[in-house]
Amino acid sequence: PSMVSLGHELCELEDSIQAAVSALDRFEDPQHTPLSPSRRVTWEVKEQWLQEALGLVKESRDRYDYVRGALKGLSASEREPWMDSTRACHEALKQLVARAKDVRAELETEKQAMVNR
Repeated sequence: PSMVSLGHELCELEDSIQAAVSALDRFEDPQHTPLSPSRRVTWEVKEQWLQEALGLVKESRDRYDYVRGALKGLSASEREPWMDSTRACHEALKQLVARAKDVRAELETEKQAMVNR
């Protein structure tokens, strides 16, 4: 890939991570969504949100893998300008995956609590 396309891919990766973060943010304060300004968010809606968020997390991981693969094909001097951004994305991605797992676990606990009522 050219330097321009690598820069573009990194931007896409950053945007993808941000979209996944925003999708997970809905779980922090579900009242701030256009879907439900007044009523309580149902478990089914949360499940749908989770699936959307997990899809965005997967997309981010795939984009990261692509960028990483592209960087491996470059010489050390060609790679250097991109490394800080790539490392930052990698850290953000690790936090994102951990957060998605937490949200999934919380949702599963909530579902079990409802089933056991």
